[in-house]
Amino acid sequence: MLTQKQRIKFMQKELLLHLGFHKTGSTSIQETCAKNIEMLKEMDISYPLFKHFENENKSSNHSIFIYSLFTDKPDTYTPNKMRKLDTKMANKHYLSQFNKILKSNTSKLILSGESLSTLKQHELKKLKTHIESAGWNIRTIIYLRSPLSSAPSVYGQRIKAGKDAGLLENEKLVITRIKTILKIFPQAIFYPFKKVCSDHGGPAQHFLSILKITDTSRFEFIHANESLSNQAIRLIPHINKSYPTLKGDKVNDLRKVRDTFPIHQIKGEKFSFNEEEYYSIKDELKVSNDWLNTNLGPDFCDSNTDFKPIECKWTDTQLDAFESIMLKLPTHILHVTREYFEKKANLTNKQLKRIKEMYDKDFDSLNACKEILQNHVEQLRGLALKIEKYDLQKAYNLMELAHLGRPEGTIIYKELIHYKKELEVLNRNA
Repeated sequence: MLTQKQRIKFMQKELLLHLGFHKTGSTSIQETCAKNIEMLKEMDISYPLFKHFENENKSSNHSIFIYSLFTDKPDTYTPNKMRKLDTKMANKHYLSQFNKILKSNTSKLILSGESLSTLKQHELKKLKTHIESAGWNIRTIIYLRSPLSSAPSVYGQRIKAGKDAGLLENEKLVITRIKTILKIFPQAIFYPFKKVCSDHGGPAQHFLSILKITDTSRFEFIHANESLSNQAIRLIPHINKSYPTLKGDKVNDLRKVRDTFPIHQIKGEKFSFNEEEYYSIKDELKVSNDWLNTNLGPDFCDSNTDFKPIECKWTDTQLDAFESIMLKLPTHILHVTREYFEKKANLTNKQLKRIKEMYDKDFDSLNACKEILQNHVEQLRGLALKIEKYDLQKAYNLMELAHLGRPEGTIIYKELIHYKKELEVLNRNA
């Protein structure tokens, strides 16, 4: 039998369900919470990390696990297909974790996954019922960009994920998604992304204020999931067109998870639509703005519809960056990139001459080197970790070779970036 104190705590148990939307700082919120898990625990707030089915890696983004559990068709869910998972076994693994998470004895529990906002109405209802049956009161939080701000960001994110997309593919569904969420969670609170950034410094800071955390001086904020450059976003769809990630309902054997990841490292101006693209969607943007203004208010709308088109031009510095990652790309994808540069990129004659020189290298020899590195990734990484305290430069060099052998490896990439930043600090202080 529950004591009076236990009954009060049970009645106050609150689950914050953060549903995105995409490209509104969700990764920053998730990684900031994960980075400060222990501090949140001290405040009686739980932020869980899910374990993947196929390995021991943990994730602060709860999308994949909960979406897979509550969608009617987990077998057709792209992350499951790309990882070639036995979805029945994977979902059993996820459900066990989820039920354990819902038994948390903290007064607040956070679940965060932007893809959960794309669940169908009856799937969201199943999720709601499952959570409430565990004794939690749900508070639903959603951040929302204005249409003109959202469209290029979401388009870029879909391209980054290996998907082809119409310019307004997501924007067309946003209003439907809002209506669906409100049917299941009528008390859901929507926050305008632009205002959150201007008034609070970012969504992660605002999210902590929702948790009634006023002193954030000890919190480490993570700024993550940066948008790709205009150049990268223009190049990757050309690859996706030649080698789509999915062929019908099956994974394309010529595509791997994060195989275009090296291209993400090419820096440049933020992706935006060109003039032709903008005018092809202008009328639909107006429809979205009108609906949002009527139903959520002017803060959710584009305040300035004047549009400045950005044409994609490759600089010599960006071609330097591309040349540095060429070896990290699979050979068949590399051939497609050559076609893009020669026919689509509007390069100068001087740049075209350089492209020819870049691609006329002895790639058979280079790929042989790459194959050797692929077979020794763990040894290279292990050596780097062993000597990092004694010789950071050599550790960086070893980790760079490991990254060359496994360019899609996120852990190795993060360690490489960490070494790079540490070296920059050492050089500044030298």
